[in-house]
Amino acid sequence: MNDKLKFHIVPSRGAMVPEDKEEKFSGKQYMYYGEDNQYPLFLSNLLDKSTTLGTCISGLSDYVYAHGIEDSELGERVINKNGETFNEVLHKLVIDYISYGAFCMQVIGNDFGEPLHIYYLDVRKVRLSEDGKKVYFSKKAFGKYSKVDAVYDRFNGMKMKNAVMYFKRPTSKTFYGRPMWHSSLKSVMTDVEIANYHYSSIVNNFAPSAIVNFNNGMPSEDIQDEIERKLTDKFAGSENAARLLVSFNDDKEHATEIERFSEDNFDTKYEALSKNVRDNILASFRASGALFGIMPEQTGFNSVEYQSAYTLYKQTVVVPIQQEIETAFKKMGINIKFTEFVVDFGDTEENVL
Repeated sequence: MNDKLKFHIVPSRGAMVPEDKEEKFSGKQYMYYGEDNQYPLFLSNLLDKSTTLGTCISGLSDYVYAHGIEDSELGERVINKNGETFNEVLHKLVIDYISYGAFCMQVIGNDFGEPLHIYYLDVRKVRLSEDGKKVYFSKKAFGKYSKVDAVYDRFNGMKMKNAVMYFKRPTSKTFYGRPMWHSSLKSVMTDVEIANYHYSSIVNNFAPSAIVNFNNGMPSEDIQDEIERKLTDKFAGSENAARLLVSFNDDKEHATEIERFSEDNFDTKYEALSKNVRDNILASFRASGALFGIMPEQTGFNSVEYQSAYTLYKQTVVVPIQQEIETAFKKMGINIKFTEFVVDFGDTEENVL
């Protein structure tokens, strides 16, 4: 009997949710973030793959950053040797704060301890000492055996000549920061898997659409593979809308018989699940989908409704985040005020978005 015609029951694969544990390992001077010390990269991977999450983070970041700070002179001032302006660095910090619940920047002071240069540091590449007084930076992503490229004093509110500020959300009860969307973590993971499912359905055309029987004996495995490859290249794939099941038989009487499983309404189930997942992610941002361009289904949404929704969102979410970031800079002796995000719909109040 051909060994290739063996069937196995494939066990279901449980969702692997990495633990966000924070602990000190022997021989390491800093606190690990996650079991493999790569939890921020896990969050980053979800951000890159979940359309809903990416849209929410991008939208909220735009609302918070708006047009930079009100002090245009400071906003356009070059603040480091990389030629970046204050607003350019600030924009990166805002995105990290929304994405990871923390941001990090290196502050180099003058002889009087006043900020002279400010550099953005990727918060994913930063770890803290157990007492929280030292900041460890790695040019590459942290892992179990990461190399530490630099160690800094953590900015503590006093005038320091070269220190790093690690600022996390005040509401975070953990050692490292957690983003506001962390409560919807499983929904974000589900969103990614739904996209994978639909992509695989297209690539595989949902199921084999035809069976090709060769009833003239059993060729060698190499020949079988070659025949199957040529058929697949010619007829299968999303463009050809076909996927073939190839069977080699001794004769017609021994041809393969196919019995299809019920489709179990997977498309309907996934559609309902997708909506539930999207709603959960939006809830973690305390937002209406329309605020991020995720329009309600089969409902009109005009500019007046948008402005009313944004007014509430601005006061309950956007402004508090702006104030948290402003507080971080105030500790450095830099007073800033974010500009307000304004949408101009013109004179017509019933403009439909």
